[in-house]
Amino acid sequence: PDLANAKICDADKKALVDIAAELQRRAGKLRKGEDDEFNKTKPLLDWLPTFLIEPVVLVAGWMGSIGLRIAPLGVTPHPFGTAMITSVGMLGLDMCFVPHTPFARVPVIVMVGSISKKPVVDDQGKIVVRDILPMTVTVDHRFLDGAQGAIMAKQLKALLADPSLMEALPNKRTQ
Repeated sequence: PDLANAKICDADKKALVDIAAELQRRAGKLRKGEDDEFNKTKPLLDWLPTFLIEPVVLVAGWMGSIGLRIAPLGVTPHPFGTAMITSVGMLGLDMCFVPHTPFARVPVIVMVGSISKKPVVDDQGKIVVRDILPMTVTVDHRFLDGAQGAIMAKQLKALLADPSLMEALPNKRTQ
């Protein structure tokens, strides 16, 4: 199912459990076809001739990226937020490289692959089998410097390697 409209606003101010709950709620609405904003865009694409779909999507995307709202067309301001996460793991793929779309204006796109068992060397120098989660990140250098991206990737890697570190983060749980 298309979860493109499952945008989490102000994620930096929310606890991880709140983000997960909101994402689950939004994804549920999209999967059931109950997201009115998203449903507004479908009829337009159904009656458009094929040769007009690409230019209409580009123009609508550009309008949203500059902050315009056009409710009848389902165009919302900044529809993709500041980071986009996509999963090819649910399709059984280990990884892929995600290009930027011209109109999204998203500085960071994170691709999550499928978890698989791989041999790794542990802290004692022994080869053990561990679950490995491949991820790739596409960065738009117009928005984000490579050094900042490397710091962010290092922090993400540490959090994924030891999820208990997330519990030590300040509790920002919303009421």
